[in-house]
Amino acid sequence: DADLFASGRVISSLGSRGKQAIALRVAQLMQDMDLLKAGEVGIDEWVHYMLLARSGFAARQVNVLLDRALQKNRGILHELQRMFDAADVTKSGVLSFSEIVSMYSRKLWHLRPSRSGPARPLTEEELGSGSPEDFAREVLQAMDISGDERVSYPEFMAYSLGRRKHEVLLHLYDLSNGAAKNIAPWLIGKELEGVWHTGVVVYGKEYYYSKDTVYADAGDTSFGKPTRIVHLGYTLWRQDELHEFVTTELKPVFQRETYDVICNNCNHFSDRVCMFLVGKHPPPEVMQQPDLLLRARAVRVLRPILNWWLRDRIVVRETGVALPPGLQRLKPGDSPPLGTIVTVHSAQGNGPTVLAQVATCPDRREDGDSDGRKPASLAAEFGCGAGCSALTPGESCAPSGSGGFDHISCGGLWAGTCGVLKQSAGALGAGGSAAEGVWVQYFDAPIAGSSSRAQVKHEL
Repeated sequence: DADLFASGRVISSLGSRGKQAIALRVAQLMQDMDLLKAGEVGIDEWVHYMLLARSGFAARQVNVLLDRALQKNRGILHELQRMFDAADVTKSGVLSFSEIVSMYSRKLWHLRPSRSGPARPLTEEELGSGSPEDFAREVLQAMDISGDERVSYPEFMAYSLGRRKHEVLLHLYDLSNGAAKNIAPWLIGKELEGVWHTGVVVYGKEYYYSKDTVYADAGDTSFGKPTRIVHLGYTLWRQDELHEFVTTELKPVFQRETYDVICNNCNHFSDRVCMFLVGKHPPPEVMQQPDLLLRARAVRVLRPILNWWLRDRIVVRETGVALPPGLQRLKPGDSPPLGTIVTVHSAQGNGPTVLAQVATCPDRREDGDSDGRKPASLAAEFGCGAGCSALTPGESCAPSGSGGFDHISCGGLWAGTCGVLKQSAGALGAGGSAAEGVWVQYFDAPIAGSSSRAQVKHEL
């Protein structure tokens, strides 16, 4: 592949749209890497970008603070990297407990971290009389987000730049008040512990989908005391950033009019929030509930009545604090002009973004942009086939393929439980119209060491 690129044969075989996609990606990479705005990428910036990209960490959490810090001190990136590199004896990009202990034993680190407030430097007296092991444990308690008893480069940078971790819990409420254990075997042939409503607890507040996307004091909702409380991990996102995500990404999807007892309920909302905060789904018994309920013929028959009752009798009863209205999205039938530049976001909101262009359907591309194959099905070729009807005009689309977006999943609640995604993919595969989504193209350039090939990709 490298020889082909060097010879120019790959570039010359691409059509104009493909070349534009590559140029757009290069411009974005320069923007992402050139933190000092010098028009070139230095070694510190290159190392920083690669370590963030390899970790799967949400680079935005680090870089939004790093940009501000560089305005005050242009050498801070180099200083922090030198501090981390001195401890990273194995050059793995991850600090073990023993490596951190060594830094305090050799008196090379003077940092006294805090779980919530600002860190402070240790005095020489404190460093001499204190225990290096105790200092190292404090570092792990403050910086370790993943729970692996180590500190990665992204975790170190996030803490050093001012982020603090917040515990994330999931409250589970049994809407059947215990009756599901007796009724479920008759309805679906399987015992259920409960019919779950969920709320995500973070920052001392509980976020859930009621008549609107709302939050209240943790445990102080009309659903009463939670049946179960599940620890999901820790997040570095701040409350205002979560509110921005809910307002821009979730509010247009989760409203009174869009509520569905099977397809679009409180658990779907919780799943999106959990993925944003900690990158993991709720427990399997919550994720699999829609499929289990659809097995019951009585539920399928009563679904319209249940929607009416839950939406107008339960969903509207909450008095929690409502978040601001969401942005207007593209509606089915909207068709942005070809070539419009859009920002492709991760489906769950916590991954990297890629600049892309609105394009034509793959089997109608210009000469030189197609490999001559017509996909047997969109689901097989492009993943879920999820449409872009939830886009902000001219701004963003949730990609449906995999490629360089390994964190994007089509499983669980988003596997077409309601038939919406499968129907959409089938219609488009047969030559459907723009009403089902918007085609975009972008240059997917996996990081070094990845088994994926760089390629111009088309996705719906």
